[in-house]
Parts: sequence; structure tokens; C-alpha cells
Amino acid sequence: MKEKRFIKIFILTAASIVACVFFISGVLLAADTVTLRVAHNFPVKHPYSTACDMLAKEVKEKTNGKVIFKHFPGGQLGTGSQIFDQAVKGTIDLTPSGPTAAGKYYDPMNALQVFYLVDSPQQLLKIMEGPIGQKLFEQCRLKTGLKILPSILYYGRRSILTANKPIYKPEDLKGLKLRSMTSAFMKKCVQSMGATAVPIPMGELYMALQTGVVDGLENTPVTVTLQKWYEVAKYYSLTGHSIHPSLWNFNGKSWQNKVPDYAKPIILEAVKHVTEWEIDEMLKREGVALKELEQKGLKVIEVDRDIFRKAVQQIYPELEKRFGPVFKGITQAAAQM
Repeated sequence: MKEKRFIKIFILTAASIVACVFFISGVLLAADTVTLRVAHNFPVKHPYSTACDMLAKEVKEKTNGKVIFKHFPGGQLGTGSQIFDQAVKGTIDLTPSGPTAAGKYYDPMNALQVFYLVDSPQQLLKIMEGPIGQKLFEQCRLKTGLKILPSILYYGRRSILTANKPIYKPEDLKGLKLRSMTSAFMKKCVQSMGATAVPIPMGELYMALQTGVVDGLENTPVTVTLQKWYEVAKYYSLTGHSIHPSLWNFNGKSWQNKVPDYAKPIILEAVKHVTEWEIDEMLKREGVALKELEQKGLKVIEVDRDIFRKAVQQIYPELEKRFGPVFKGITQAAAQM
């Protein structure tokens, strides 16, 4: 009888030990898994969104499921500005966004969006991977706490769309109201080409063009197609004045404390891979979008970009004073290339 009781106690004790081992292993396993939040306001079908999905997949595979990116596209967590602010605070770990988002915290970041700064996304990428870019990103980190990853996304080449008047030279913009981004710096860039700059949120642009609140805007072929602005405009002049970049902004504390050391080079390599894909994809989409816009009835106009470039470069001395050595360094590096 005592022997049976002993066996029963032994079995229960062993079962308890096994259960504890499994429980502790499960807790340790869960603790080893890191979940990061990546968010933006671009549509699900936008190359930026696809790049985030690709990033999440590659990192998950190469870390054996230990590091997971949870993706929130299409403005699920707020507007672009709100999402960037959350990345600064750390409620979001990573966001791809244009340099003007960081520019409101550290002004020299705005220099990356000066009109006619560089001639190709590859050119800007090469400069930003070098000492000029890395120094700029480090100074931005000290102001914002964000670690900007070295790979530069390509939003597209911006040109001028007008409702009723074709644009061939800067003089044609005189008296026209052209939509600009809300920052005073971007207004100045638009005005340097000859137009009156009118800040309007992107969501209101279709109606603004339709009703004459603005006479035109400047944006990329892909965005013009996605937003269907060709329905309320007639002319698209290929000024190509801005190689619009975007940055991978990682919360510094998240990078330092949440991301395991072994996973950091994996994330950096994955970001490099998906950025290379995104640049190629966006260049392809631009060509397709231009053909589609012509098929939709929009007149696509080739212009002498050097005339517009010279008009914009008149404000370069002022911008050099504002942005300091970083602006001069980028323009000189671009000229040498």
C-alpha cells in the first residue's frame, strides 16, 4: 500500500516538474521574441508598403521568428506627421518618411528635399551612405533620438501638373497658384520657380484643382496616377525638380534596448535589400505611370530642366546660410558625380 502511494507521489511530483519546465521554457521563449511596430500613411499597394512587408518577412526568416515586425500601413495609426511623432516618442519603432518630417525637429534635414539638389536617387543614396550623410544623420539623432538607417528610399521624381495652362519655362508659372507642402521652406522652393505657393493638405487637392483654389501642384507620376488628379488637370510638365527621398527612421531606444545585438546587422542588411528593390520598382512604375497618364488624356510636356534649375539655384546662397556645411557638401558631391 505504501509502495503504491510512493509511486503515485513520485508520478505527481515528476509531472509537476515537467509542467514547470515547459512553463518556464515557454516564458523564456516568449521573452526571447521581440515584436517591433513599423507604420506609415502610404497605401497598401504603394512600394513603401510592399518594402515594409518584405522587410518583415526577411527579418523573421533570418532570426528564426525571434524578431517580428508588425506592419501598420495606410495611416492606421495616424497621419504621416503623427506617425513620425510617435516614432520619436517610441510608441512606434520604425517609420519610412520624407526628410521634412525630421526637418521640423532638426532643420538641416530639410536640405535633402531642395529642388535640383541631385539628379538621381542612386546619386543621393551614394552621398548619404558616405561621411556627409552619416554626419547629418548623427546630428539628427542627437536632436530627435532617431537612428536613421543608411539606405534611402525613392518616392519619385516630382514635376509640375497644371489644370489649364501648359508650362514650358518658369515665366509660364507667373501668376499661377501652385500647391506646396506646408513648411515655409518648401513654399520658398515652389516660389523660386515663379509660382505663388499655396499650402494645401494632399487629401484636399482634387477638389482644390477642380474648383480653381489652386492652378496646379508638383508631385510624382505615380502619385498623380494613384490620386487621379489627371481627371481635373490637362498638363504635366516634366521639370523633374525634386528627387524625393524618404528615410528609414528607427527609434533610438528601441534600436538600442529592444533589438538584440545579433539581429541588428540582419535588419540593416534586410533594409538595404528592400530599398534596392524599392528604387528599381519605383523607377519602373514611373515609366508605366507616364504612359498611363498620356492614355488618360493628360498632355506630358518635355521641358528644358536647366532653365528651371537656374531659377531655383538663385536661392541656393540663402539655403546655404540656413542649412550650413551639409547643403554645400551635398551640392559639391553631386556636382563631382
